[in-house]
Amino acid sequence: NLLFQKNLIKNKYALEYLSSRVSKEAITKFNVGFCPGEKTLIDFLSLNNFSTKEINNSGLLIKKNPDNYFGRFKHRITFPIYNFKNKIVGFGGRTIAKSNIKYINSPESDIFKKGEILYGFKQNYEEIKKTRNIILVEGYLDVIALYQKGIKISVATLGTTLSPIQISKMWNIVDTPYICFDGDTAGINSAEKVAFKILKYLIPGKTFKFINLPTDHDPDSFINKNTNRAFEDLKESATNLSDLIWRTIANSILNYTPESAALLDQKILETTKLIENKNVSKEYFKFLKQKKEEVFWKKNTIERAHFKKPGNQEVKKFLNENLLIMFMLFETVITKEFCEEISFIKLKQPHIEDLKKIILEVVVSQEDKQFFEENLNQIKKQNAKLVDELKSLQQTHMINLDSTKKRIFFLELLKNLRLPSVESEREFLKQKILSCNDKEKLVKLIQRHNEITSEIREIRNKTLE
Repeated sequence: NLLFQKNLIKNKYALEYLSSRVSKEAITKFNVGFCPGEKTLIDFLSLNNFSTKEINNSGLLIKKNPDNYFGRFKHRITFPIYNFKNKIVGFGGRTIAKSNIKYINSPESDIFKKGEILYGFKQNYEEIKKTRNIILVEGYLDVIALYQKGIKISVATLGTTLSPIQISKMWNIVDTPYICFDGDTAGINSAEKVAFKILKYLIPGKTFKFINLPTDHDPDSFINKNTNRAFEDLKESATNLSDLIWRTIANSILNYTPESAALLDQKILETTKLIENKNVSKEYFKFLKQKKEEVFWKKNTIERAHFKKPGNQEVKKFLNENLLIMFMLFETVITKEFCEEISFIKLKQPHIEDLKKIILEVVVSQEDKQFFEENLNQIKKQNAKLVDELKSLQQTHMINLDSTKKRIFFLELLKNLRLPSVESEREFLKQKILSCNDKEKLVKLIQRHNEITSEIREIRNKTLE
């Protein structure tokens, strides 16, 4: 590798190309180099007492015929690859010229086994250990791009496969590693394949999360065009392994018929059988079955239960708001459980917003049951016309729902009412943060942005207890 490093300094074109993407600190930290032609390489190895057999087995040369060799990494940027004992066992090479093959790696051998390596683990180990945080990406430059932006916790597989050894190595340090593949279709497909591969090795307390990049980005391009905070936002809203598994299974069906329900049951059973740990397998089965029941119920009940009166556009426009008030009047047990969440929602209909506040005050102070019921009945009398409309809503939307399904319905309703406004506020705050030059204001903006992000995460993750 010393030859490659020295050769990089001598090669002006390679150094200029690399310097446009990689900082001097990162070049040094990751021992990046540039491979010369095969003659220079063979001469260097021979002078350093490597035998012909050792040179042939090094993977640095490709044999054309008995007396003719071609440099595998000839005129490529080189990235030395270390094993977990911090010894160089191979190289990755990136072309700087026009080539159909952008990246190549050393061939598999007794010392170089892709499944036993995580690129960047050596360089980022201390920070990974200190923060108990790790992000798995696809390529060398993804690791380096994140490193030079101060995110010194990433490692890369040599491709998009993931072996039991690599999984175990990450779990030895971190309970929940993150995976961040490219945002394009190929990256999404790779993430799904890796997710199903991980299932086999799941044990209690150990899992993975998946960072979802925009479709036109990989980690390198995203971190170079956005702030670290933007990347951290993606990390905070990462998809749980269990949710990704469910999404992949659910996306495999075309409709919501009994036949599809049976097919989903079959796929859920097949998927959970992949998990060797019986306790985790059992919990995944329960989780996936619950997801299936929720989705089928929502598709076949909620989305179908619209007003049948044609022309009643105003009622349809504010359907979710009216449903909320319906719950508050007729489902007070659920209402009391989520008083705080309801208080954060601002309804667009002024008279409905006022009514919401009045009902909340009564529900919150329902220690005296008789006093509470009298107040609630008084509210219903004062809003008799609206109450009649809400009773119709109750009949169309709540028929045959047990307490569990009512609660699911209500959680979905809260999310639909609150999420758009907080997401809009967060986007507004992002723009303000990027353009703010006042340090004191910036701190307050970032603090509010973090609060909003936490709230969004809580809304999205709110599930049945």
